[in-house]
Amino acid sequence: MKLHTNREKYLTDATTTDQILKQYLKRHNIDTIDLWNIKYNETTGRGIYATEDIPLNTTIFVDYPLILGTRYSSNCKPLCTVCFKEDVQLIQCAKKCGLPLCSNECANTTVHTNDCNVVREWLEKSSHESFAVWSLNLLRALTAIRGMELSPTDVEVLSLLQGNQSAQQGAEIKLLKLLELKIPKEDEEFLLSTCQILDTNAFESIYESNTKVSLRGLYPVSALLNHNCSPNTTHLFDKEGRMIVKNTRFIRAGEEITITYTNLLWGTVTRRHNLYMTKQFWCHCNRCMDLKEFGYPLSALYCTDINKCDGLMLPKVISNDISVPWVCTSCGKKSSSKQIGIFQSTLSAVVNPYYSDTVENLIEFLQNRIDLSIPNCNQLIVDLKLRVVGILGHRSGYLFNELSDHLLEYKEKLCREIINIVEVLQLGENKMKGFLLQELYLTLMEKSQRRNEKNTKEVTYVKVAAIKILRGDCRLMIKD
Repeated sequence: MKLHTNREKYLTDATTTDQILKQYLKRHNIDTIDLWNIKYNETTGRGIYATEDIPLNTTIFVDYPLILGTRYSSNCKPLCTVCFKEDVQLIQCAKKCGLPLCSNECANTTVHTNDCNVVREWLEKSSHESFAVWSLNLLRALTAIRGMELSPTDVEVLSLLQGNQSAQQGAEIKLLKLLELKIPKEDEEFLLSTCQILDTNAFESIYESNTKVSLRGLYPVSALLNHNCSPNTTHLFDKEGRMIVKNTRFIRAGEEITITYTNLLWGTVTRRHNLYMTKQFWCHCNRCMDLKEFGYPLSALYCTDINKCDGLMLPKVISNDISVPWVCTSCGKKSSSKQIGIFQSTLSAVVNPYYSDTVENLIEFLQNRIDLSIPNCNQLIVDLKLRVVGILGHRSGYLFNELSDHLLEYKEKLCREIINIVEVLQLGENKMKGFLLQELYLTLMEKSQRRNEKNTKEVTYVKVAAIKILRGDCRLMIKD
């Protein structure tokens, strides 16, 4: 297999890209194609633009995965490669191709037959013809393997997508070679191109099986969305694994439709470095160019002159040069990037153990100790608070009906605090805000039930707001 011969042309041809992608969606019975088109500019390349004014919370388009499979990581969870069930007994098919399955029913599907045929072809060229047991390395390489199964029409869609080249790409091929599979040169070249395209464009996809499973999906329309650290869209996943792209604020006709490629609750320094390392560009969006991030500086550290000043340290200027000094916003004291790096490493060493510590110790740290070393606005603290929000009400021993009144009040406080951060950062009605509103609603409902109170106007408002943002997402827990 090979990528399309016109690939180089496609990468700058917005009109052809637009036509091919809209045909792709129509083949999958998706007709949300009227609100946008694809244009090209010299700075950001191809992008998606609104063809008319788009009111808040509109579904701009639904995207179907060109490839959907497991996430490549060393801690990849064992699961069935067909239905994606986790925590089940796994077997091989009768041909012993090495791919894990949960049942003979899944083994007899077209999905597995296609996977099996690719692996069997490589097996038959190698020194051994079968696997004794299913292989975790094959599971980790599954998404790249599925690129080999694309039809010629879908290979043309794959050829539309940019694939950045770097030394670490193609790790899936190394895994396959560790299994002593004999991969023909042409297949290996296509696999490498697929890996590059996946590394550049794939999304973490949430799929509903026996649990909510984290997968890796290549969504070809969404791959054309350019990045912004205050994007005007958010994306959700329905029960079929399709991506739903909705706008988080009003979008005017002609405005570019954007998404984020990074964590929106990271500080500017971390976000920009992450984008450069993973996507090979430095972001210059409005949020990145504002040292104080619209009033909530997630990168901020305490002044290094801790005995005399309680001010906050931030980079002197926004720069692509990571050696730029940091300056205290109160006393003007400068610290070198090396000093700041040591300080950040020390703080990470303080915070990281709490991710695996008890809930009680984590909360005690957040309530009583953070002001001693880390500003409350720092991204490390905000992330720990998000973790607490996710635990309280959902983990065994901390379910809503098991929480003390104190912990219930604390969860409510954290939800409101992080919702406020999302609003200050001008992130709009995004899914993070939607999930926080959902958690706030569940918390307020538990409080009302304990007090035998009727729902207040605020409870109703929070419920409606959460549903409006998350409607269609497989993780929505609130019913109309």
